[in-house]
This record gives sequence, C-alpha cells and structure tokens, in this order.
Amino acid sequence: MPPNPFQTAPYPDMLTDLEKNAIRDHYRAISENLPQFRPRAAQREMIAAVANAFSRSKPRIEGEEPPKREGESIAVIEGPTGVGKSLSYLLAGGIMAQTRDKRLIVSSATVALQEQLVNRDLPFLVEKSGLELTFALAKGRGRYLCPYKLYQLTQTHAQGSLAGFDSPPSVLWDSKPSASDLDTLRRMADEFAARRFNGDRDTWPESIPDPLWQQVTNDRHGCLKNACPNRAECPFYLARDTLDTVDVVVANHDLLLADIGMGGGVILPAPENSFYCIDEAHHLPKKAVSRFAAEHSLNQAMWTLEKLPPVINRIVGLTDKTEAGNLADEAAASLLESLSEWQFHLGSEPALDLSDGGNDPVWLWEDGKTPEDLALLTANTAASARALLKQIYRLNDALSAARREKDSDGPLIDRVTTEFGIFVARAEQISAVWDLFDTAPPEDEAPLAKWIERRVGDKNDYVFNASPISGAAQLAGGLWRRAAGAVLTSATLRALGNF
Repeated sequence: MPPNPFQTAPYPDMLTDLEKNAIRDHYRAISENLPQFRPRAAQREMIAAVANAFSRSKPRIEGEEPPKREGESIAVIEGPTGVGKSLSYLLAGGIMAQTRDKRLIVSSATVALQEQLVNRDLPFLVEKSGLELTFALAKGRGRYLCPYKLYQLTQTHAQGSLAGFDSPPSVLWDSKPSASDLDTLRRMADEFAARRFNGDRDTWPESIPDPLWQQVTNDRHGCLKNACPNRAECPFYLARDTLDTVDVVVANHDLLLADIGMGGGVILPAPENSFYCIDEAHHLPKKAVSRFAAEHSLNQAMWTLEKLPPVINRIVGLTDKTEAGNLADEAAASLLESLSEWQFHLGSEPALDLSDGGNDPVWLWEDGKTPEDLALLTANTAASARALLKQIYRLNDALSAARREKDSDGPLIDRVTTEFGIFVARAEQISAVWDLFDTAPPEDEAPLAKWIERRVGDKNDYVFNASPISGAAQLAGGLWRRAAGAVLTSATLRALGNF
C-alpha cells in the first residue's frame, strides 16, 4: 500500500477534521464530475453512520494486549434499495481505513455483488471522487491451481524430480485419467508456465469439470507452503500477498467465515487490523450456522482409519517420530473400535429402521441431548478423535521440519505430505463432529442440534451431523470482539424478524 497522506495517530474516539473534510470533499467531487448524480439524505446519513462507527475503534497499542471490544465500533444499518449503500460504505470505509491504517474488507453473499463492487462500484468511486483506493478480489484456495500438483501430474516444467518414482503420485488420481483430461492438464501447465494463464480457475477459457479441477487444486493440509519449490509462482500465495498491499479487499461471506473458523488472518487480513463492511448481511446468520456445523460419514471415517497406518509408517521412516507414530496408531485403532460400536448400535436403532419403506431415515436427538445409554460411547469416541488429531498434527509438523532439513529426501517428503494432507483433513472433520456431539451447552445457552442419518444405497452408511442452531457465539468470539470495526447492512435486515 503506498504512503498514506491521510494517516493520523494517535486515533481519537471521534472523527477528526481531516476525516470529515476528506469525506465531504470526495463526496462533493462525485457531484462535480457526474452532473446527473444527486446527493441523497439517506446516503449522507449512512456515510456518517459508517464513519462514526469506525471512528470509535479502539487502537491497539504496541506491546500491550489487544483492546477489549464490546461493540462500540459496530453499526447495523438497514438501507432500502436505492439508498446507494455500496457507495456509502466504500467512500466512508475507504477513507477511514486509510486514516486509521486498516484494511477495509467488504463481504457479500453473492457473486453478482462481488463482481459489481470490483468491476463497477470501486472503479467508479476512484474515478469520480478522486479518492485513491487500491482494491483486490479475495478468493479461496480452491479457486486456484497448485503448480506443484499440476507439474507433477503432467511431469512438465517440474521444479526438481520425483526421485524414486516413475509416475506421478497415485494419490492424486482417483481413477485412471482420460486422454482428454491429460491433454487439458498439459495445455494448462504450458499456458501457466508461459504466464498466459494466471492459475485462477475463473480465467481459464474453457469449463473445467470439478473432478478434474480437484486434481490440480489444493487445500491447506496438502499445501507444502514455504517448502514448496513452486512457492514463488503459486497463484494462491501471490493473490494472498496482494491482499496485504491494497486498501480494500472484496470477499464473500463463505470466505470470511472460513477465515474466522481458522482463527482469522489466515486467508484475509487479521480482524484486529480490519474494518468490515458486510453487505447482504441478512444472509450471514444462515451462512454462519452452515459454516460452523460438521458432519462425517461412518463408512468414509472407517476407511480412512484403515488406510492410515501404512501412511504413518512412511512418515515415521522419514521423520524418526516413532512415539508420535505409535500414539497415532493407538488412537486410530481406538477410534475405529468406537466407530464399529456405533455401527452395531445404529443397526438396531428403531428411528433408523427401514421397515416402513422410507428412504434415508433420520434420528434426531431431542434437544441435542445424548441418550444415556450412549453417553460413554460418545465421550470415548470424542476422546479418541481428539487424541488422533493431536498426533496427526505432530506428524504433519514433523514432515514440515524434515522437508527443511533433508534436501535429499525432498521429493519423497513432498509426495507423502500431499498424500497425508487428505488424512489431516479427514481427521479434523471427524474430530469437529465429535467435539460437538460431546458438548452439552449450559441451560441458558442455545442447544446444539445433533442427528444421525442413514444413507441407503449400494453400501449402507450412516452420517453423523452436529450444528449450532445459531452462529452468534462463534461470530462474537471470532469477529465482533476482535474486529477494529464492522458495519452490517442490507435492504432486508428486519424482514421476518429473524436477523
């Protein structure tokens, strides 16, 4: 971000004259540069509300604990269609972010509004108001290709070689690829290496089938991070680095909630350093509940646990972490035993009986309370899942350390890391479910919803589901009490009284 002529310090608990004048002057410039533009009273009121909310942000003093925030810099604004909400929060929020040395994160629920903000509203504001704002669109890791996986799959342009392997890692292919798939990937690799393709799925000229795209994208578990030989050209990290240099970051609610779920500051700038403008905020409650819910398939979990020991053995051989490997094996065996018990109990559960001819019956636990006869099994399953996840994290950290220390084994460690990433993600998923199943909220708090669904198909399966009925607690702890400031707006915040 370029040097900021507006920045002031220390920050007062009110708008400064510099901020007031900047907002007034840039708003007036729009009228002067666009004769048909007519200032609206409601729009001016919203601009003032946004600016005043952000002016109440408590500054973080270097060397001290973060300030305790109790909502003093949060505003909830309902603005009917036609008010000009986006211009209001972009103008006031952009100036306040610059003067208070923050990032402005704008989150929307729909792709249409994101595109409108990046392609129309922000360029309009910069051109007509004279306010020098830089901005970028934030996307999740899954929208970008992983050069390392792409090059290894095609054996083209690879940085280094897969020593000891005559073919790409088999874990990357669920089934034998077709000639058409390989041709697409080779063209993609050539275009990316020539810098004619930036690695963003949305910019590839053809539609990419989801199963094929999954072969060349990555998640945080399979990513080699700084150890990756292709880190310098990684589209995700290049895009992520850009977010630290711009004034305004445009995201969607799902990405915002994903970042909060990972602790904040992982995908997006940290909440403590950010002002948030959450548009289409009436979607946020439902999105939050969905994000903080968890589920896992019994069959998939048992398959994962059965396939895990050989992978653990390979990691132990590369890292010498015998103790962690043994503890992981023990936890996996214990968890597999618990899940086998669940399989036995669920087979005779009346609520999941198929005799009435219904499809996919559901057993909903009343008020989210664990049946007494299953309390011990629930606790044991949760304990085993947590123990397994702890050791899997240890082994994953050991792989990262080995990658830094053992250059000669680099290609082999990379392959195992990519393969192990699948198991890390599955272990997190299983542990998240059982943490919720093993949780009994206090009487004065909202209960958790817990249910088990029977899936009838080629292979009889059960799916464990758990979800908060409100995302309020997670949002309070992960966002509202941490954010430097936040504005939530929509045309329909009060509709049906459910916000």
